[in-house]
Amino acid sequence: MWKAIRTILAARCVEILLFVLLWLTYAYFYQSSQHNEAARFDQTRSILEDGVLYIEKYRYNTADVVAIARDGGPPHTYPNKAPGTSFLAIPAFWLWKHVLKLFHLEEWVYWHFVAYLTTLTTVSLLSVLAALAMYALLRRVTGDVVFSALTVVAIWLGTICFPFSTLFFSHQQAAAQLILAFYFLFKLRWDGVGGRVRCSLTRAGVAGLLCGFTLATEYPTILLVGLLCAYFGATLVQSGSTLRIRLGLGGLFCVGFLVGLAPLIAYNVAISGEIFFTPYEAYAQPGAASPFPGHRQGYVGIHWPGWRNFVAVLAEITVRPQRGLLYIGVSGWRVYACNPVLWLALPGLIWLFLRKPYRLEAALIAAMTLAYFMFNACYGDSIVYWGGAWSVGPRHLIPLLPFLALPLIEGARRLWFLFYPLFLVCIFYMLLATAVEPRVPYEYANPARDLFADKYLRGNLALNRLGLFDLQQRSLTANSTAFNWSKLIGLPGSTQLILLMLFWLAAGGGLIWAIWSNREKERENPPSAVSDRPSAIRGQQTAVGNPRPAIRNLLRPHFSPWAATAVWAIFVGAISLAPPLHALHLKRELATGGGLLGKYYSNMRWQGSPAFVRKDRWINFDWTMDPPFAGQFSVEWAGTIRIDRPGQYLFATESDDGSFLALDGKIIVNNDGAHARRKIVGRTEITRSGRYPLAIRYFNDQYNGMVRVTWQPPGEAEQLLPPEILGPPDAGGETK
Repeated sequence: MWKAIRTILAARCVEILLFVLLWLTYAYFYQSSQHNEAARFDQTRSILEDGVLYIEKYRYNTADVVAIARDGGPPHTYPNKAPGTSFLAIPAFWLWKHVLKLFHLEEWVYWHFVAYLTTLTTVSLLSVLAALAMYALLRRVTGDVVFSALTVVAIWLGTICFPFSTLFFSHQQAAAQLILAFYFLFKLRWDGVGGRVRCSLTRAGVAGLLCGFTLATEYPTILLVGLLCAYFGATLVQSGSTLRIRLGLGGLFCVGFLVGLAPLIAYNVAISGEIFFTPYEAYAQPGAASPFPGHRQGYVGIHWPGWRNFVAVLAEITVRPQRGLLYIGVSGWRVYACNPVLWLALPGLIWLFLRKPYRLEAALIAAMTLAYFMFNACYGDSIVYWGGAWSVGPRHLIPLLPFLALPLIEGARRLWFLFYPLFLVCIFYMLLATAVEPRVPYEYANPARDLFADKYLRGNLALNRLGLFDLQQRSLTANSTAFNWSKLIGLPGSTQLILLMLFWLAAGGGLIWAIWSNREKERENPPSAVSDRPSAIRGQQTAVGNPRPAIRNLLRPHFSPWAATAVWAIFVGAISLAPPLHALHLKRELATGGGLLGKYYSNMRWQGSPAFVRKDRWINFDWTMDPPFAGQFSVEWAGTIRIDRPGQYLFATESDDGSFLALDGKIIVNNDGAHARRKIVGRTEITRSGRYPLAIRYFNDQYNGMVRVTWQPPGEAEQLLPPEILGPPDAGGETK
């Protein structure tokens, strides 16, 4: 028995290591919840505990709701989402609810861990299973174990599939279900029925079930599901099976599809009395007050915006820095990116078309890509819609992304000199997005630069502060309800990725050597020839596999496990060391450079003893994502400012909420009150050069805290207060 188990493990070593690498990476992060996830958790809990679909009892959790009345009765509150994710979570939510009861946790902590484990055993697990299915498909198409594994890692860790595999959103769940459906349909097309009629019927039924339930999970996937159905239809037409078998396959697919779709139909009838209904229709009602008026255009927001707007939005979701999927930019010596490795899927799609047996798959992916980008560019009238609201990248495109693995591997194998650096850049930024906060607020025009890289270097990770089933919104860690495992056990921010990087070093290194071993075994004992043709057209042409040997030897690299392991070790080492080195640099800089002494209070009126004191070189803070305290807080900066020449000076504070600036004991700027981001400018006349006392105060009443202090000397442009002219309160030198 043990020998058989060892044989299986050895034969499936790459798949096992892929599973371990992806799933435990996803498990390292808990994103807590915001409105989208909370609405789904509310509904799952309502179904299990109260036996109802509406969520009035937990309405305080979320703003992503809609009021729907049926048959003239009173309106009820429902999530404004497709119900599939809430339904999928029912078994896992029920299981972890009962298991975690054994640990006697505080109730608000208990619900966070129920949510964490539910996400891990639904969305995250489905995502990893889809990755393994795609790996099998890529190996079947290319016979290349190296690039099959690398392409899967590129999609599942190097695109926005990574952060959304840790979130209780519907997009990655839908993507995984579609890939699994495609896997079964691909097997039907390429293996045929032969003597395995029962197996083929099962594949058709399961594929139909997955397609149907995907419509219950994410409404726009009707575009992708329709194209998969057409792919299945083409498979039946090309099949060499008898009419009876083809009818049986089609019938089982349809039965499975209806079974998968049945929860959505039942849900629609239960809440609205209609079979075909989306909650967004309630926002589109004329005359009704709506938090999302963009849904009134076209069908629930999907409309033709005109060529100019279409092209503008297409640029925003592809190449622009705020939400562009393919964005890559350089500033100074730093590279900022989202998922530019996907650029290689464009030439890869052409190469896939040139492989005649796979033209149907190439046509399918081309049609999916065109349809989904068209849909996304025609959705709504602002970033709230086409940009996915608070999101890293255009999240509506996620169900499409795993399908791009097929053309990506074709591009990666030929353009490997571009693939390798883009592969590492994408993994780096998607790790940062997942570790910092993947639900990016609108304030960040370039999230890679302004949010991910900045917070990563400063060690400010896992920043979400919103709670779940907790009216007090208490924090699990010092300043957040989200966590990574290092933050949860109290490690400093600059070291919180080191544990994950050690795991990546071991699992990634093991995967590299497993790939090498697998490839060498196949070279020594090549498998029996497998026709590169679907069952219906085998024998019509010679197989078209890899490029010609001469071209292959010229263009493809010689894979060395030693070199690959060394590069991987350098990569994960750099990720681990950058935040601690940056912290040392800042500590040294603060010890020698100028700045003001800041006292930080955990109340909003500078009362009592400060929670901590530090020197800040710049007064330029955006605490939208990582405030020094959860909830209310205040800061008082004190010191001196050196003014070298007389004249009229302008000082300004821009803040959310209140801020004040006093020079030489006189208030120059009064930006008082609880308000949104606001800038107030004050003027003062300086009659003689010297060093003047400077005091700045700021308080934050609730969310979205920020403060920025600037000055404008005579004849110069407005700028941040430069640290070289600032000093602590005890700085020497002449005053006035």
